[in-house]
Amino acid sequence: MRLSKIKVICMFAGTLLACGETAVIAQQTASRKPVSAKAATEKTTNPMSDGRTGLGKGIFVTARGNKMVVPDEIKNNPYISGVQAGISWAELEPAKGEYAWHEIESFLAELDKYAKKGAFKFVSAGGKVMSDSQLARGRGRSGSDVVYENTATPKWLWDDPNVKSVGNILTPKGRLPYYPVYWDPAYQKHLEEFIAAFAKRFDGDTRIEYIRMGGWQIGTNEPSFYGGASEFIVEQLAKHGMDIERFQDKSKITRSLPGDSLYAEAVRDMIDIWYKHFKKTRLGATIHFSKEEGSFEEAMMRHCFNKKTTILNTGLNEKDKRLAREEFREAHDRYGCKVGWGGVTHIGQFSNREELDRKGRTVRFEAILQGIGDDDDPNYAPASKVSYLVFGTDFLEDEKAVKWASGHLSQ
Repeated sequence: MRLSKIKVICMFAGTLLACGETAVIAQQTASRKPVSAKAATEKTTNPMSDGRTGLGKGIFVTARGNKMVVPDEIKNNPYISGVQAGISWAELEPAKGEYAWHEIESFLAELDKYAKKGAFKFVSAGGKVMSDSQLARGRGRSGSDVVYENTATPKWLWDDPNVKSVGNILTPKGRLPYYPVYWDPAYQKHLEEFIAAFAKRFDGDTRIEYIRMGGWQIGTNEPSFYGGASEFIVEQLAKHGMDIERFQDKSKITRSLPGDSLYAEAVRDMIDIWYKHFKKTRLGATIHFSKEEGSFEEAMMRHCFNKKTTILNTGLNEKDKRLAREEFREAHDRYGCKVGWGGVTHIGQFSNREELDRKGRTVRFEAILQGIGDDDDPNYAPASKVSYLVFGTDFLEDEKAVKWASGHLSQ
């Protein structure tokens, strides 16, 4: 009898405790504030080995024309992390000291609605002239009737009498616009003032995944000097201090610059300017891999490696990319750089588009990820190295391939 009473008392006490715990939990739950999409994104944002904020990996798409728009195809796509958009100095600083940050703010706010990130590809000069090899492949136009326009350099820059320029001449490929002289102190001063203002407004903004640095190229993130225009402005550049006696073949000047040239020094200086002002946001660059000591390309590569720059190169456009694979691994394994393909447009493993379509997009993605695989060790895990993929919205048609690629990226 006494035992039965004890049982009843214990059961009653246990019920009271359970009810009390339930009430406390309910009260705590009710007091919690709903988590916004932005807050949820920030909670999953972790600084990676490079010490920079961001997701640390992801697939980013480019809208048509690299514009700051959010394509409908990605808004509810769980495999896409965000959009990479092109931005130019001219559009963001249309007048000296006056900044159009609202362009970026509107873009990031729209992305934030869908818990997506923004990434940017910065250029300071436009009016790109294609090389002979590019023209032979049908890329771009050429001829005395072609007029190139530099819409990326602010027009007000040329109002400063201290700013040096080259170009503005008629060539067999067309009329060139004014281009800045990259090593000109006045040019770099204005550019740094812009970068400082850019960083003051956006450095550490968790809505931004990375910024691909620029200031030393025309219409692209590749370190291609003045592109196809280089051979026509050599004499002009000589007037601004460039040693042209070292170049026997002016048509190959883009790929034969020495590591101690004024251009090489200018690129290193401008990379340092970006890092001086952007302390938190991840910075990326496109480089040309090289083991030729004393060359510009090797010097820039090493400088980026030492800065832990995120390396975002373009497609595999050659059959033999052993050097690229070696350097990708070195950047990742030895220097702690994140690596990825900053613009998947082509892969030389396939001879033409028909063959690519026949084999399927999944094969293409797999080949891209294996682009940093080891030639000698079949057990090497190449997929554990690539952090970023960037491509156009047309790739989203094959959800299976996109899902596969998303699952094979690495932090």
